[in-house]
Amino acid sequence: VCENFQGDHHVLNLFVRIKIRQIKNDKTYEKIIAVRPVLTAWMDTATGYFVGWVISILPNADTIAEAFCRACVPTVGDIAMGLPKSVIVDCGRDYKSSLLEDPCATYTVDSWDEPYLNKRFAGLGILHALGVEIYHTLPYHPQSKDIERAFGTLEEKYISHLPGWCYASVKDRPDNFGKKLDEWLNDGTLMWFDEFVERFSTVILPDYHGNPAASTRCPELPDWIATLESMTPAQRYTFLGKAKTVTPDWKTMSILKQHYYPNATTVKHHGIRFRNVWYQDDSLSGIVGDRVSILCHAFTPPYAPASITV
Repeated sequence: VCENFQGDHHVLNLFVRIKIRQIKNDKTYEKIIAVRPVLTAWMDTATGYFVGWVISILPNADTIAEAFCRACVPTVGDIAMGLPKSVIVDCGRDYKSSLLEDPCATYTVDSWDEPYLNKRFAGLGILHALGVEIYHTLPYHPQSKDIERAFGTLEEKYISHLPGWCYASVKDRPDNFGKKLDEWLNDGTLMWFDEFVERFSTVILPDYHGNPAASTRCPELPDWIATLESMTPAQRYTFLGKAKTVTPDWKTMSILKQHYYPNATTVKHHGIRFRNVWYQDDSLSGIVGDRVSILCHAFTPPYAPASITV
């Protein structure tokens, strides 16, 4: 356990409903559309247990980072916790982003002019900052990861039985599938996005993981111990020892999830302007005129972060 995690995005073969809003000429318009949710997950290689996951509509490096945090930090109702020694990911842009693994060239040991304890984290990817080794699969060979087969099991055993299933490939869909999808959208057959996430969390994933039994012995044969192959993923995760016992906390992971903007702006007498929003704090009065770097959590333009770290 925690020897190696595998991470990936997977577009589920399922349509769900979401409500989108658009503001035009000071009026708000709403529309319900059908979309396919995306599962971003980290799986423990030794056990097949999904240690951290996020379901979203537009996956990116932030959803990967969030799923990784959930994999490592204790979460209510889940047995998974602890940093892995290494991870296996594909060569996609999201997984090679600076948020996850690329150190910022601006901050090297030689360039540190002041002994700040936490300066090494500025612009350093989460995986590098936590000392996790990174391995990438060969380009165009995503099937080399066990997590791909786990996704296939989820699709076949659970997703294919839900309303809104859209088949394993487009060519398998019946000719009238588009018309059928419109009917499902209009008559309420499709689940809401939040409804599906709740079902995945409380029904699908617990059933996939199985019930972590208190004992791995067979009651009919007291001296027989179950093999790893006969255990459920949850039983294997509980039974096996951990290769690494370091467990970070949410405060640490929250800092590491922030995006880094080097030399982003200059401090003015009335504060800092960042993404067309002014930020003010009394502590800025001593650095008026200085050029500063900024850390903040992910945000979606045209919105701005609720707070920033200077």
